[in-house]
Amino acid sequence: MKKKETKSDKKANGQLINATFLDRLGKETEVKEVIGKDDCWYLERAKSWILTHNAIKAIANVAGISKNYEVEESPNISPDYRNELEHIVRITIHCKAKTTNDSTNCVHSDERDLTITGESNRVNTPHKGRGYLRKMAEKRAFDIAVLEHLNLYSSVFSEEE
Repeated sequence: MKKKETKSDKKANGQLINATFLDRLGKETEVKEVIGKDDCWYLERAKSWILTHNAIKAIANVAGISKNYEVEESPNISPDYRNELEHIVRITIHCKAKTTNDSTNCVHSDERDLTITGESNRVNTPHKGRGYLRKMAEKRAFDIAVLEHLNLYSSVFSEEE
């Protein structure tokens, strides 16, 4: 069933048009050029755009962020029923987008790698994700790392959060 577009949706669509990031060559790219209409929605109460995990993967690809990332399990937390099956992972993404004058930097930041912690448990994960809490923690960390690295995290969020 298709949702009827409201005034706030029309206003929000203008905001999405203005959300930009740098692609792998350093060219400013609009988010709407990379993602599909069904991959995002506007959350009025938060005044923010919400993107699907697939949309964020598409943005990462255009930006030159590697599909290969490192995952590290928390050595201090073991999921059990006393902590609501808490999973905590650290994800390190790697940006391959090079600047022309300095190969140690990328076009987005002065650091090529970014490490973010993701967590999930039975309380903070919707019903659809409770069967794979470990993967949800990983997806959350990846999505946040990509958005943070591209300076989109202040106005765009992942559906996995």
